[in-house]
Amino acid sequence: MAPVSATVAQQFGLSDGQARVLEQAAEALAHEREQIERLGALVAVGQESSIIQEEQRLLQQALSLSSAAFRYDQLRIGLIQEGRLDFSADLRGGPQLAPLSSQQQQRLFGQALRERGPVEIDNTLILPLTVKGKPAGVLEIRRERGSFADHDRWLLRSLASQLSVALENARLYRQIDLLFRQYMPSSVATALLADPNQAALGGAVREISVMFGDLRGFTSLSERLSPPELVALLNRYYGVATQLVLAEGGTIDKFMGDAMMALFNAPVTQEDHALRACRAALAMQMAIGPIAAEAPDMPRFGIGITSGSALVGNIGAEQIRNFTAIGDTVNLASRLQSRAEGGQILISGPTYALVRNHVEVRPLGQIQVKGKEAAVEAFILLAMR
Repeated sequence: MAPVSATVAQQFGLSDGQARVLEQAAEALAHEREQIERLGALVAVGQESSIIQEEQRLLQQALSLSSAAFRYDQLRIGLIQEGRLDFSADLRGGPQLAPLSSQQQQRLFGQALRERGPVEIDNTLILPLTVKGKPAGVLEIRRERGSFADHDRWLLRSLASQLSVALENARLYRQIDLLFRQYMPSSVATALLADPNQAALGGAVREISVMFGDLRGFTSLSERLSPPELVALLNRYYGVATQLVLAEGGTIDKFMGDAMMALFNAPVTQEDHALRACRAALAMQMAIGPIAAEAPDMPRFGIGITSGSALVGNIGAEQIRNFTAIGDTVNLASRLQSRAEGGQILISGPTYALVRNHVEVRPLGQIQVKGKEAAVEAFILLAMR
């Protein structure tokens, strides 16, 4: 500010005392603007922490905002990975200064993490980052010249708190995302995380393909196996089946003991939903072959598929609900499954009409199924053309 103030003083004929007052006023104004800019950066970092983002991207964005406000300082973030402080993500901003010695780093970082408080030496300030009260990393601030004033320290401590909140939010979202995808279809979890209002009760009528699969012979086998053995066996079958249904873009609606239900064209739109269901069913029967061949009495899937209109949405109560489909189409798929033998896939007339140019079948003609007064047309699905 001094050269600028001197120029202005000379231009307007100010005395030395007036020039000093002018210089002090200019410095105060610059300092105030700088503080406002830094407070604005803290607000922006806080806003970033409320947005669902991947952890590294969130921290890099927050650090970019902070570095613009603390432009004369080098900011760097290290995260604890597998018990060690890791800076490999290159989360840094500001001027590039010569690094501290490894001995200095180890001492300063260790002290900050142990004491869970700020550590300062010369022109370096180390602030711990925490998640759920436990050390998660450090924020390192290095100043090229001069020390940290009190207002700088408090602003930087606020920044470290904001970064801790952002980090905790990112990890909490990741845990929720993982949990959701283990207990509901991935496509449904994605929709709910993006817009929780979609969890409201209700649904809409749409065209879908429904697949039911039941393990034939599982009931008799369960009489000879212990509960842990039964669960392990079911998980082997479902592990294979689920992977193949998901590979075709299907939605696992539910597991019911030794039976499973899957939807196609819900909630994600799929014009070829019937074809996807048929491909998934054939792939399932082929993939479980090695498991079923382990013993003569090992179960095989009997599968039923049909296509048509159904009410799709969140069904249940305010306390607990399921994303599912209901209607005659769903019932028919279940009934076809009950008529299928182990290793067999039965598809309905409406499904065959949608895939007839792509599959090999053996017609069964009109068959009677439970719950239907009139017979229904059915086909045994043999292979894809």
